Amino acid sequence: MANEAYKYFYPNYNIRAKRIECQAKSITFERIYSPSHIKEAINALKSGNVKTKYKMVPSVYATSQMEKYFTIEDVNNDLLKILANHKKQNKAKEQPLLIDYYVYENDVDNPGKKTEDAKKYAGYIRMTFYIKL
Repeated sequence: MANEAYKYFYPNYNIRAKRIECQAKSITFERIYSPSHIKEAINALKSGNVKTKYKMVPSVYATSQMEKYFTIEDVNNDLLKILANHKKQNKAKEQPLLIDYYVYENDVDNPGKKTEDAKKYAGYIRMTFYIKL
């Protein structure tokens, strides 16, 4: 999202967003379907006008380990605290930003995993951001 935001706000400059620390240590994919909506999404974030929808997807074949370490409510509370730290203005009248995400546990015993590389990661978080205009 960061690169698309830079392109939106600075269309005449060849600027690439700096990778944040977690992106340097993990695999990250980014795709923006509506670059014109980035400004509204950022305004909703800054005003704290955010809703979350979330779930946890544990492994099926292997014994799940996730609930030993955290619950999905813990993850959501942490996300909301982080977002609250970036709030810069009171809620505006714009539409809320919906962050729909899930925490997926990599199922290393899944017979569909064809390579050892597919078993290297504990899991991932998939986040999708929606804003209605």
